[in-house]
Amino acid sequence: MGVTLILFGALFLFVFTRPLDRNNPRHLLVFTGIVLVLFHLWSKGWSPQWVTLVLPFLLLLYPNWRGVLLCLALSFTALLDWPLAFAMGSPPVYVIGVLVRTGLFILVGVDLYLELSKASGR
Repeated sequence: MGVTLILFGALFLFVFTRPLDRNNPRHLLVFTGIVLVLFHLWSKGWSPQWVTLVLPFLLLLYPNWRGVLLCLALSFTALLDWPLAFAMGSPPVYVIGVLVRTGLFILVGVDLYLELSKASGR
């Protein structure tokens, strides 16, 4: 637990010390998206209904086909979490869902960070 706390504490410190144009609503939305993704990666207990917190941000951040595909993929992993893995009693299905969701969050977080750093000129 201490290692993850130090790792994510350093990540949050890194993100919060980046330059941010507070007058640009898009920058604030991207920053909030990064913080939300980092929080969900750090959070120990994931519940499938938490996907409803992430979906609006994905649709606002990616208002195109990419956002729709990300939302569908994340919804599918939530479906793998509860009804399918629970009904089937299958740990591999659950593990696949967790790995896909974690991968999606990492990809979205890196993409949002790259967008934020590109916009700030770094």
